[in-house]
Amino acid sequence: MSKVMVNLDRYGNTSAASVPVALDEA
Repeated sequence: MSKVMVNLDRYGNTSAASVPVALDEA
């Protein structure tokens, strides 16, 4: 889960797009 949170923070500018990105990288 921590990796997802890191991705959400990293792609915070496009929070709507960060969700699929985070799930893909998780």
